[in-house]
Amino acid sequence: MNEPEVIMKTHRFLKTHTLSNEPVIDLYTDAHSTLLNHPSLKPFQRFTLDMGDFIAHPDLVGRLGDGESLFAIEAKGESDLIKGLAQAELYKYGFHYAFFAASSRALGNSIVDIARRKNIGVISVGKETKLVFSPEAQMPLRNVF
Repeated sequence: MNEPEVIMKTHRFLKTHTLSNEPVIDLYTDAHSTLLNHPSLKPFQRFTLDMGDFIAHPDLVGRLGDGESLFAIEAKGESDLIKGLAQAELYKYGFHYAFFAASSRALGNSIVDIARRKNIGVISVGKETKLVFSPEAQMPLRNVF
């Protein structure tokens, strides 16, 4: 399974499930060229997390049903999982919840354990998509947020 497939399945999952016991009321997909030709992922919006020396763009960004909590998701297929987990960790600086979504075939216990210790949510994507770990909300840094 490749990254766009993981993003599409995660997007579909978020439309019908809750995160942190709240429905997803707004959901945006990164306006990356590899995703724009998938109309099911609309609306597209590029969110930029400016870290000073570099910037990051989450694959999916949304708002929960409480009207205030924001989340960001980094997705990977079956490779670059450590890189994806590091990207998801960066999102904690600008969002209340950070998640990492990856192919269930590549997602091992060690990645889930690391994510759990870092308070990063984990979404496993395969024949079925499921939330493996739900993180605790945190206040992002206001200057980056």
